[in-house]
Amino acid sequence: MAAFIDWRRLIFPPEETATPPPPPLPAQTTPRDLRHALFSLPSAETTITTVAAILLGAFWTVLVLYWVRGRNSNSRDSPTTTTPANHTPEYEQLKDALAQLVAKEKAITAMSQRIEAIENNVQQRLDRNTGSTEGDMQKSLDQRLESIEIKLRQSLDERSEALKDTIRQKSDQGLLDDIHRALDQRIEALEEGVRIIDGKQLDQEATQIRERKMTLRLEAVEESVRVVDGKTRAYSQRIDSVDDSVRVIDSRTKAQSQRLEAVEDSVGSVDGQATLLSHDVSRGGLAIEKLQRQVKMLPDNDRLKALSRAWESRFKQLEDQIEQYHIALEEQRAENVITLSYSEIDTVEIEPTGPLYVQPPPPCTPFKDFQAGSMPLTPSPSAGSFSGSSVRSVSPASKIPRSIEQRRLEMAGFQTPTFSSRQKLLTSRTTSWSR
Repeated sequence: MAAFIDWRRLIFPPEETATPPPPPLPAQTTPRDLRHALFSLPSAETTITTVAAILLGAFWTVLVLYWVRGRNSNSRDSPTTTTPANHTPEYEQLKDALAQLVAKEKAITAMSQRIEAIENNVQQRLDRNTGSTEGDMQKSLDQRLESIEIKLRQSLDERSEALKDTIRQKSDQGLLDDIHRALDQRIEALEEGVRIIDGKQLDQEATQIRERKMTLRLEAVEESVRVVDGKTRAYSQRIDSVDDSVRVIDSRTKAQSQRLEAVEDSVGSVDGQATLLSHDVSRGGLAIEKLQRQVKMLPDNDRLKALSRAWESRFKQLEDQIEQYHIALEEQRAENVITLSYSEIDTVEIEPTGPLYVQPPPPCTPFKDFQAGSMPLTPSPSAGSFSGSSVRSVSPASKIPRSIEQRRLEMAGFQTPTFSSRQKLLTSRTTSWSR
């Protein structure tokens, strides 16, 4: 029987390459945080059940080893025994199986630690990226608000200086009027006759001159008031455009956060599938050990050979699927690197048009347009740098385009059977084979 079946290749899979050690955890991590992170993972429950199953298998293997050792010691006491108990083929095979189980347990624990470290690194990078983008946005908004305040202060200072000049001119004009009056009084004292004749004409001319000066001053004041009103309306429009751009940036950040949550959900599903396959491999190893103990009683026939070939091909397929899952997980993590970008707002001087007092338009809602998938190219005249090509509509996680690996995971061979159904199928097969 040993000549037709390669028992070592049937029991143990090919040796895996040494995995690199997991990256070190951050210094701020405490044992309480590690425990919380372990139990908060999506696949924490399945990982714990897998480790428990492996420990239970190791315990039964040790019991079988002690039983074989006691049997060999009993056979050593008999006079017909010629071979030492420590060199029997059954003892060597059980010893190799125990060593292989211990190596598998170590590899599984190392893989779980590595996955936890990778998730922590991804979370830290996302936190750093979001913090840097928020800081840049806040700085740019502060700078623009400061520039607007400086321009408003300059315009107000210029207006106050103009008013001061007009007041000074009025005071100087009052002094000149007093001087003219004094001169008129002296002229009246010197030329009483002329003033009696031409007094009425001089008074009329003086009143006309004063009326002309007052009308000119009133026109200048009205023109300055119109200019100030136009500037204030332009500044209000620019402030509204800045508010619109801030709303657009907030909607973009919300869309990016939703996409990140969808990517995290897909990564969690891939991790769960990989854990399920590793658990199936461990269960298959335990079933093979049980078959090995039962096959010793069977005669050498073609059915046993076909069974060994089928199990060997099954293990090869499982190993290929595990490798494909790891490759798909790495590709998806490399492809879904999302960065948040923003475009600068170009300021445009707006000339006031229309009457002085116009009812303001209703506030625009760019967030609703952004959710609906259609957004105006220029929300306001002062925010002309936003384009429709840089805006993407928000869609739920189920409508994200899937890659070939994700479609392969959604096939009937991966999602239809559960762990309990596979366990029942495996137990029914082992019982039928033992019969």
